Amino acid sequence: MPSLSGAMPLSGTDATWKTSRPGIIAGTLFNGSYANPIVALDEIEKCHDHYGMDNPLDVLHSLWEREGATKFLDDCLKVRFDASAVYWFATANEIEGIRPSLLDRVQIFEVRPPTADQMRTVVETAYRESCSRWLGWFSSELHPSVIDHLRSASPRLVHRTIELAMKLCAAHGRREISIDDAKSALTAMNVEEKPRVGFIR
Repeated sequence: MPSLSGAMPLSGTDATWKTSRPGIIAGTLFNGSYANPIVALDEIEKCHDHYGMDNPLDVLHSLWEREGATKFLDDCLKVRFDASAVYWFATANEIEGIRPSLLDRVQIFEVRPPTADQMRTVVETAYRESCSRWLGWFSSELHPSVIDHLRSASPRLVHRTIELAMKLCAAHGRREISIDDAKSALTAMNVEEKPRVGFIR
């Protein structure tokens, strides 16, 4: 969503434009096999106006309201159609700055940080995924001390930290990540991340 310029990608580009085309909603419904597709919008709090164009979120006032969605107008096709069966999901790192009129139209779920046990699974899974790209160079199991050290980080940070720890380890010709590799990588990746927020309608 941060890269969208106005509402045109969702609602279509007016036919007077040289590059006019239907919006994502019309294209998905008309060209797909289902009347109730899932549309996911990532990081909606980062949307902003571009050069005086409408905010990309403005069109959601209609799409997230049943009355407006049942007669939604695509600006390119100039045809009204029923988009009320679409399932909408959106994510945001924070809800501050998102218009209350939009928040009133959705059910908000706060995604809480994983527990210590859940983070152990996250670390092990991230390590296995990274190992698959090293074609058997690394040991199939991560040392418990490394897991304990990494599970205090956020899930996104864990993936990046493991990747860097593997590079540090391989640079010294070793095949098993040490606690020092993990500490060095985590220090280098020292980034504070805010908890994410999810929406569903």
